[in-house]
Amino acid sequence: MKEILVMGLAIMVTVLLVPTYGFADVATAKEISKDAQSEFTNEVEEAQLTDKSIEQKFETSKEMDGLGNVKYHDAIEIYGDEYKLFPTFDNVNYSLNQITKRCTSILTDMQNRYSIGPFNSTTVQNYIIYFWRYIQELDDEGDFSQNKKDEILLFSNFIDIFENEDANNEIISLIGTLNNESLSYDYRVSAVEELTAMVPYNTGAREGIGILQESVDNITIEDNENALLLSTAIPSSATVESYVGNKKFNVTKGVAYADKYATSGNVNKYSACRNDCTNFTSQIKHEGGVPTYKKFSQDGAWTYKVIHNTVYPTLEYTPRWCNSNKFGTFFGVKSKYSAKSYGSKYKAFVNFAAAIKKGSFISIDGTGDGSWDHSGFVSHVFHKGDNSRKSISYHGYKYKDFKVAQHSKNYNRWASDSNNDWEVQGSSVVYAIIK
Repeated sequence: MKEILVMGLAIMVTVLLVPTYGFADVATAKEISKDAQSEFTNEVEEAQLTDKSIEQKFETSKEMDGLGNVKYHDAIEIYGDEYKLFPTFDNVNYSLNQITKRCTSILTDMQNRYSIGPFNSTTVQNYIIYFWRYIQELDDEGDFSQNKKDEILLFSNFIDIFENEDANNEIISLIGTLNNESLSYDYRVSAVEELTAMVPYNTGAREGIGILQESVDNITIEDNENALLLSTAIPSSATVESYVGNKKFNVTKGVAYADKYATSGNVNKYSACRNDCTNFTSQIKHEGGVPTYKKFSQDGAWTYKVIHNTVYPTLEYTPRWCNSNKFGTFFGVKSKYSAKSYGSKYKAFVNFAAAIKKGSFISIDGTGDGSWDHSGFVSHVFHKGDNSRKSISYHGYKYKDFKVAQHSKNYNRWASDSNNDWEVQGSSVVYAIIK
């Protein structure tokens, strides 16, 4: 049984009968593998994939004015072309000080609730960890004043940019892995697939890495096809189910699961992630019929494993299962609706809402920085008793209403509900429908 990587999907090869070959044939198979490794090394050398420092301004949302400059400081170069990575704060300490002043209410509240000390460069990660729990608690308490809503939007946008430095460092580290010839061939091949999913969707970097990915796919396919014919000295017979991904998703099953577990999680089967939104959308995918992808230990997997199998089990998830950006890039984006492209966040939302269907997986990039930040699922588009979608007045426009099932905050609410936040985003928002 072999997995062949083609455009980010795994195609399982069905082998009905593999004849017995002598030791000479096994040696030939090893030579084929060596040829593939040599081809791969040559392709990587030709790509000349490196990281570099740059300095280009990034236009932040109006809500973030005054937090300090945000710039593109890191880029990659591949096949002679340069692509920006994620934008980061020019002066992180200055931005931290400004957030302290402008989000006083929620930061003070979090400090008192969770005893995590004053907000500063040392404690910022603790605040980020507790932030998603805090939002859920406020929703449960019904304590959402307009001031708190404004501060929450600003702080979530701050987190989006603040975490980009770690994302860039992870990409740069992976480039080092890819270029390290002392590491295993399989490990380096996996690094290419991971890079494709990790770089920004809006700077051309994904398309640049995609050229290398396509070349690697061709090498991997040829290597696996030859290895299946020559490498086994013992006869075997295997029929393996093909990985068909999204084609197996059943909307009716997905909606039934979302309706049942949106407000209270399926705690008898799944444990929560720190920010549980994408864990829940992955559950809907899987419970709707989409099989998991790869084994837990393999790079690029979309799956989970049970750590403690009790009445309330503890699970561990792969990044693609629990991370909104990696989930979105793995399954792919069907369509995007950018505030900058449409001229306003309101027009972007109206067009986004019009394209939504029952069973759509949806995502938000709050700052337009090229990383998907939050995921949800459209459970319904018709209000009870209606046979057409309800139009909702919205800042001089009208949008088609839709119901979102999500976690962090946990709810199953119409977009028109005052406590559904999908229509209340910053001026640089990008909406997406995920495949």
